Amino acid sequence: GDIPPTCEVATVTYWYHNQRPHRGGDLPAVRYAGGDLLWYERNQIHRAGGRPALEYANGYKACYERDERHCAGGLPTRIPVDGLYTWHVRGIELFRV
Repeated sequence: GDIPPTCEVATVTYWYHNQRPHRGGDLPAVRYAGGDLLWYERNQIHRAGGRPALEYANGYKACYERDERHCAGGLPTRIPVDGLYTWHVRGIELFRV
């Protein structure tokens, strides 16, 4: 099962492992009261499988694997609110539309 949060400060809840942001089970390691969610694995922004590691309440989403912008399966790494999609492989921007 899930573990209780390590730290709750005002409107932010954090999960840590070995004093670094981390949460297993494909659950966010940082949760803001306003709805923003951030996934971390071993102190790196990370979420595998083409799922966004950053999800903001305003609709913005971005994919990261091991602290680099990357999205498996040819999916865009940046799913914007403003209409500007971008694709990255291992942190290198390939193109944007």
